[in-house]
Amino acid sequence: MDLRVLLVCALFTNQSGGLKCLEGQDCIEDASCGGCEGIACTRIESTHPEDNTRVALTCIPTDARFVAYERPEGCVHTTNNKLLCTCFDDYCNAASSSIFQPISFIIIVIVIFFFPF
Repeated sequence: MDLRVLLVCALFTNQSGGLKCLEGQDCIEDASCGGCEGIACTRIESTHPEDNTRVALTCIPTDARFVAYERPEGCVHTTNNKLLCTCFDDYCNAASSSIFQPISFIIIVIVIFFFPF
């Protein structure tokens, strides 16, 4: 089997069956985030009166499937100055915007298929 085919298969294989997300509060800058598995990843950004933005990352547990299906992928501004984002890719709650996920996937595919090993 071609090495490129194996690499593509590895990209789509999830050993545990659950979606992997980052978990923690204000942990991205110092790389202290933990991890969790669930049906969706969430990112909650709270803006406080002193203009500090706090970021909480977690996952929606697998046994709470109905919550994930009711909320579409994307971000919603709540009435109490919070930005609630839900996404459905591994570690998608790390970025403030999910636009980087498709771009990184496209770059990986280009490298695999157009550069010889």
